[in-house]
Parts: sequence; C-alpha cells; structure tokens
Amino acid sequence: MTCRRKFKILAKIREHHRKLRKEERKKRKEMKSVPKSLKFKPLIHIPNSCPFKEEILNEVKQNKLQMEERKKAEKEEQKKNNLETIVHEAELKQLKFQNSELAALKNLEEEILKNKVKGFDDFKDDLKRVVKRADVILEVLDARDPLGCRSSDIEKMVIENGKRLVLVLNKIDLIPKENIKKWLAYLRKEFPAIAMKSSTQKPSSKLGWVKGPLVNTSKSVGGDFLMHILANYCRNKDLKTSIKVGVVGYPNVGKSSIINSLKRKAICRVGAQPGITKNIQEIALDKNITLIDSPGVILAKKAFFDHAELALKNVVRIETVQDVFTPVEAILRRCSREKLMLLYNLPKFQSSDEFLHLLARKMGRLKKGGIPNLKMAARKMLFDWNW
Repeated sequence: MTCRRKFKILAKIREHHRKLRKEERKKRKEMKSVPKSLKFKPLIHIPNSCPFKEEILNEVKQNKLQMEERKKAEKEEQKKNNLETIVHEAELKQLKFQNSELAALKNLEEEILKNKVKGFDDFKDDLKRVVKRADVILEVLDARDPLGCRSSDIEKMVIENGKRLVLVLNKIDLIPKENIKKWLAYLRKEFPAIAMKSSTQKPSSKLGWVKGPLVNTSKSVGGDFLMHILANYCRNKDLKTSIKVGVVGYPNVGKSSIINSLKRKAICRVGAQPGITKNIQEIALDKNITLIDSPGVILAKKAFFDHAELALKNVVRIETVQDVFTPVEAILRRCSREKLMLLYNLPKFQSSDEFLHLLARKMGRLKKGGIPNLKMAARKMLFDWNW
C-alpha cells in the first residue's frame, strides 16, 4: 500500500470520528433542552423466569401510587405556604407604608409649623395695629371693581377708632375716563376719594410723576394730588405736625405700588401675585409724613367667601385655587363669546366645557390618549384674566 493511500484512509477515519462526535454533542444538547418529564426513561424488565414477578410488580405499582400521593400533598402544602407567606408579606408592607406615611405627615406638619405662611384672614391683628398706629387711613380700591374690593368692616374699624379715611381709586388706566368720574362722584358722597395710577416703571429707575389729565404712561398719575391732601392733614391750626398714614385694602389692589410711587423709589416689594407683603413696614415719606404698608386683608368669614369672586379679583394665587371651573364660568357670563373667540382664535362654542376643550387643544395641553386637559386650560384663562 502506498503512503498516499494510507494517509487518505486515515484522514477519512478521522473525518468519520469527528462527525460522530458532532452528532453526539448535538443529541446531548437537544436532550438538555427537553423537560425532565418528557425525557425517555428506561424501563425495568422483570424476566418471566422470576418466581415472584407478580408480587414485585404489585409492590412497584403501590410505591408509584404512594409517590404520586406524596407529591400531591407536598404541592398543596407548598401552595398553602406560598399563600400564607404572600399574605404575611403584604401585611408587613402595608404596615411599613402606613408608618412611613405617618412619618411623612408628621415631618410635613413640622415643616409647615416651622415655615408658616400667614393667610389673608390671619393678618387681622396687623390691620388693627396699623389702624391704631396711624392718623390717616388710605383704603386702596381697584378701579375695575371698587365695590367688590371695598371692606365695610375696615371702614367701620377706622371710624370707631376716630381716624380719618381717604379712598384711593387705583389702576385708573384700566377703565374708561367716564367711569372714573362716575366712581369718584359716587365714592365722594361718603368719604374723600381720589383717583390714582401707580408707577409701573422698572425698579432700577427713579419713579416719576405725571401731572394733569390721564395719559398713556408708565409713570405715576395723581400722586401729586394725594401728596397735597396728606400735606393738608399735617396742618393743625396753622402748625405743621407729623402724621402717620396707614395704607390698607384687599390683597393685590396696589398698596405697595402706591407707596413706591409717592416715595419715587422702589422701597416695598411688589408683584402681580397676591400676598407679596407679609409684614407691617414703615416708610418715611418726608419729615412730616410716614407711610405704613400693611398686608392684604379680607375680614369676611371663610363661610361667606365666594371663591370664584376671590379668584377673579386676583385675591388668591391661581396655583392654590382648587375649583378652577367655576371662575371660568363666571368669566364666560361676563365676557362676550365673540371677544373670546377673537382673543384665543377659536371657532364658535356653546358651553364652557366646549370652550375649555377648544382652548386646551389650541394650547396643546393634552393628557394621555389625546384627552384635553381642561384644568390647565382653565388656569390659563384665569392667568390671562388677572394679568
């Protein structure tokens, strides 16, 4: 036999053995993936020549039945234990959650007590202190709704303490000139009343005044006339005396803005949101007049509050209003639909719900599934109304 043939035969044998090993590995892998219950179990054969074949078969059968019963009992017990453990774990988790919730509530209460922010009805003592300390009281009214932000309780308190009261009609640039004249004529039947527009200039610049008729300006209008009135109150039998002037009224009517306009300097913090002023503050206007800034107060009891009206007057922060739909309905009753359609560029609508649906879609405020977020649309409308 030649070497060439010999090596060829050896190569074929090696190839054959390699194929056999490969098939064996493949079979082993397949057997691993098959569940144990489906795997082939070799049968035990008892030869017929065995004298006790029947007894052995019966014994094997009984053992098999006992094994099955034992397995069944173990499964039921395991299920029962699993159920008990699940219930026990659930009870433990619930107890843990309740404890954590109680701890969180306790921490929240402590934080609230630590950093307590006064509400508008908590400033009554501050108001009484201002009325007692001041000689003249300026009650600031919003020109858009003078009667709505006028407090008979404050006026009664001022008169009982024997103080002088002056009504200041602020934000007169937001209403027509004819309305200003009519409101002044109405208010002057009871108390001295003046019309004024606070300065809306930047705090960094020196705040200016404009004398004469109402013009379109960011400077203060009517400040000179108010100063003239306060200067007259300083005179007592041709003698100049110093007086303290308390500035009171509803939240966000412009009390601090009036003080800044009279001082011609940004002394007090101001903002479009209500509740910026939280403490009594004294500002010396000149050597004879001292102004006392006070927080906004609503003396009515909470039971008599009309929350929709408070939201429309910007007395409360829009973020804290729970029911935002009632104020929106009140706005829709007051405003014509045509104006709202022009303002928001919306098609014709019939109800407040339809209006909020259209507005939410226009704003792109959608919940999961493309459902319009009516609450966000209502808050947007309230912001537009008050700002």
